[in-house]
Amino acid sequence: MTVPITVLLTRLADELNRAADLAARVEATMHHGANLSGQDRSNLQNLDLLTQSLADLSRFASALGEAAPATPVNAAKALDALHLGAVAARLAGADASTDPTHGDVSVF
Repeated sequence: MTVPITVLLTRLADELNRAADLAARVEATMHHGANLSGQDRSNLQNLDLLTQSLADLSRFASALGEAAPATPVNAAKALDALHLGAVAARLAGADASTDPTHGDVSVF
């Protein structure tokens, strides 16, 4: 699968932004919990740091995608290294509008 690096970086930025949004939703849910202990507050701050880091990485990848030449690269090996099929599919160019992150909750 040969794709211009600019396209891959844009897809990576989108995926990082999706992860940042998920982290922000978890953070908001946790924040609604009453009587957070000291460790819980620390974990909530770490989640906030994770959210901000993902958003920054998304912006960085997006800026690289805009600045990079449209050099084609073979992304097959990189995509094969991913564990989440939905992430790999979106990075490969699948329609992101069918978001499996909405719907039933599975706790494991």
